[in-house]
Amino acid sequence: MIKIKRLVRSFRHAGNGLKYAMREPNFTIEITIAAGAIFLAAFFCIERWEWAALISVTLLVLMLEIINTVCERMIDIMVPRSHPYAKDVKDMMAGAVLLACFGSVAVGFIIFFPYFAAILNII
Repeated sequence: MIKIKRLVRSFRHAGNGLKYAMREPNFTIEITIAAGAIFLAAFFCIERWEWAALISVTLLVLMLEIINTVCERMIDIMVPRSHPYAKDVKDMMAGAVLLACFGSVAVGFIIFFPYFAAILNII
């Protein structure tokens, strides 16, 4: 049987985690860009598959940013003295976020270019 108090507590902890993430400058920038993309998607009335792609890449970027922040903080706790691998791990995590951002820009271009082209009579 599901214990409601336990479930509510889990959601509260998850909400706290998102609140902490919102304090990170990169996360708030990505949220702002995501809100702009969602506004454009609603404005252009994009197809359902386009919504699915847009939501997927948006959530991927945001989740990776949270994972990146968690890794950075854990490394700072576990390796108080700078270890050469600590910087490498942090850089690789940042690189993963950057790749996801590039992918989301590519998906956004594929989705939105035809809509902008139609407005500007390019195609």
